[in-house]
Amino acid sequence: MELKGCTAIVTGGSDGIGKGVALGLAQAGADIIVVARTQSKIDAAVKEIQALGRNRRVGQLSPAFRTILTLAGSVEERV
Repeated sequence: MELKGCTAIVTGGSDGIGKGVALGLAQAGADIIVVARTQSKIDAAVKEIQALGRNRRVGQLSPAFRTILTLAGSVEERV
């Protein structure tokens, strides 16, 4: 499966099955955004994805940013 030009957001992408999914999607050509709770694990997963040797964008959402997104979603639900 070719995923070049696609972006995948992988929750839990810093460890276990989520990390495996993130690596598999990256190998298929997708850009990856890793979402997880532990910044050090996010950083390690991002390095592994980048180590695949391909030029691709890799992003991450830190816990603090996710909190902001959650709060923003709560505000939108009430409007």
